Amino acid sequence: MLPVRANGLLDLGDFERAMGEDVALVSVMLVNNEIGVIQPIADIARIAHSFGAVVHCDAAQAFGKIPIDVEAMGIDLLGLTAHKIYGPKGVGALYRRPFTMLTPLMHGGGQEDGRSGTLPTALITGLGAAARIASERMARDTAHAQALADQLLAGLTVPFAVNGDRAARWPGNLNLAFPGVAVPLLKQLPGLALSSGSACAAVTGRPSHVLKALGLSDAEARASLRLGFGRFTTAKEVDIAAQQINAAVSRLQTEAA
Repeated sequence: MLPVRANGLLDLGDFERAMGEDVALVSVMLVNNEIGVIQPIADIARIAHSFGAVVHCDAAQAFGKIPIDVEAMGIDLLGLTAHKIYGPKGVGALYRRPFTMLTPLMHGGGQEDGRSGTLPTALITGLGAAARIASERMARDTAHAQALADQLLAGLTVPFAVNGDRAARWPGNLNLAFPGVAVPLLKQLPGLALSSGSACAAVTGRPSHVLKALGLSDAEARASLRLGFGRFTTAKEVDIAAQQINAAVSRLQTEAA
């Protein structure tokens, strides 16, 4: 509902001016899934609470990767998913601050304390195990992702720009724009596992709405690449990616000249 600045971060002044007593709920993504920027959730929550609003946080890309303290951050509702931290697909969780009231969409399920349906015990156990491992490895995984991101950026010999704030970001999510490329860049890199936007919008063929929100044109958004560095990504794979990106971008820039 609100625009962001060119670095992908919410302008807190714009946010405060948009607030009012008619705003019941503020929902914000903690780590963006396309450009990796980390929103200032504690400041957002402080402003929202001053107007009496409830704060919901989409932490799917943040959970298990950065420290999350719902008390310090002022989060009332927090959603997370298992498969983003190497857990099973099909299970997630919602943290609810005590006394934050929710109205159920489905009624019944008295045997589940008001929650309808049967709990997927095996998936829940998998979520718990993945969360424990992610917590134990968080510092190691962050350092690994940062090293790979730095390695890729150092290995690129073609002009590029980082989409999103350079400092307030999760290092395992890197989004790069390549000026002078006039065709969708992703199609030129069939040997690499990367994307031009989110998996959720892959079938639309439209340029990323996240990159458009930063002020990029359709062409600039299509000439951008979203790269992810995970626990099992290797330095050799990053070198290969840099080499193939350099070759593809150089060829396309030459053709466009």
